Amino acid sequence: MESQYTALLLENDPLQRDLMALALQNLNCAVLTTCDAAEARQWLKQHGPDLLVLDTFLPQINGLDLLRSFRTDHLLEETRVMVISAFGFGDIVRQVAQLGAQACLIKPLDLKVFAVRARVLLAMKPVKNGSPD
Repeated sequence: MESQYTALLLENDPLQRDLMALALQNLNCAVLTTCDAAEARQWLKQHGPDLLVLDTFLPQINGLDLLRSFRTDHLLEETRVMVISAFGFGDIVRQVAQLGAQACLIKPLDLKVFAVRARVLLAMKPVKNGSPD
């Protein structure tokens, strides 16, 4: 069965990345996982995924700076955004909201909550292979 949705997952921790990718796949998502900002940018340009899941801590760049650059370059026009952060400071949450993310989850991540939030964000998008009922 072909996936209804696509997701780009930027997470530095391999275990977290694999667990979140599995949760997204269970929601009928084709998932590209990476922690490389350049690879993510290229994939966004080419594929325009339904969902971007972005950690704030990445090896080459702060995730919020990366999100800001994606917005500036108009790479997220049709993409829902969920930010994952180990820092639950009010300033971080405000920045996430100002950058237009539709969800922000704090680590340690509850995978059930992650899956519910992802399902809600995906439901906000039309299905790629037809129209939602």
